[in-house]
Amino acid sequence: MTTTTSNASSLDGYLGHFEEMKSVHTHEMLKLNDIGQALARCKKDLEATQEKSKEDETSWRSRFRSLRGEITNDMKQEHTQRIVQRELAEEYRALIDELELDQQSAMLNCCTSGKNYINAYNTAFVAYADSQWNAAMRSLSPTLVRAIKLKRMALSISGLGNENQPGYIEPETAIKQLLGGKLTHAAESAVIDIKGEPVLEKIGLHRPALTGVDMNVFGLGLAGKMKLGAELRAKREALGKGRK
Repeated sequence: MTTTTSNASSLDGYLGHFEEMKSVHTHEMLKLNDIGQALARCKKDLEATQEKSKEDETSWRSRFRSLRGEITNDMKQEHTQRIVQRELAEEYRALIDELELDQQSAMLNCCTSGKNYINAYNTAFVAYADSQWNAAMRSLSPTLVRAIKLKRMALSISGLGNENQPGYIEPETAIKQLLGGKLTHAAESAVIDIKGEPVLEKIGLHRPALTGVDMNVFGLGLAGKMKLGAELRAKREALGKGRK
């Protein structure tokens, strides 16, 4: 009873950790998606600003030439607007540079949280599978156990060969092979319906999909991720110095 209670407590702990890591990863992915949306919007706005600036530049120069250099009040206002458009475009470019670094940093965080999420899933699933296995072993059918014993006895007298001859198989080994083969074959066609199974409904039957995660970055080892993080910090520092 104590062992069963301890196993259940351990499984609860693994499930709690899984939920925590899932929540952390979801939060990191939301931040990554927010940055991605902001970056896409800024790039679109920059493109529109550049197009508007180009149109205004062409129009202003055309009018300037047609008036032989005479600048009206309207043209002065348009000239000011042209300067504003150019400055706005520069601000968008600067913001895009920052957002791209933010995006790369956020992706690195998502890869870390994703790794923790997957590891937590693996641990929880293995613990659950072990608990199910142990429960099944504790409740083995007496009929099956009796049949195994009889089969082992039968194998010991039914011509497995002399133990001194090549190809001899001990009854213990033979019964393990027979039983293992039968159970493995039966398991291949077994259907697991997670409905009504609280643990599997919570963690799922398969490893969580890390949609939106850069798997190249995800696959980096600790040293690779540390190197990438250092590179991003250096780029951010250089970007900050360039703006002063």
